[in-house]
Amino acid sequence: MKTLMILAVSTFQMLIIVMFFIRIFWVPYVMIGYALSLGCLIYLLVKDRRKMEKEERNDDDRNY
Repeated sequence: MKTLMILAVSTFQMLIIVMFFIRIFWVPYVMIGYALSLGCLIYLLVKDRRKMEKEERNDDDRNY
């Protein structure tokens, strides 16, 4: 899922540049898609990080 989101974000970055030169009208829509996909990616990364920290805490608790 993270890999898919990284690909989506990079695709939207390229689309922003291409659409700026082709049709500036579409740039706001592409930027909104970029912001949404970047937000989802950050959410997934934070969620994954919290899960890893919780597992580490559980492992530490079991060791003592």
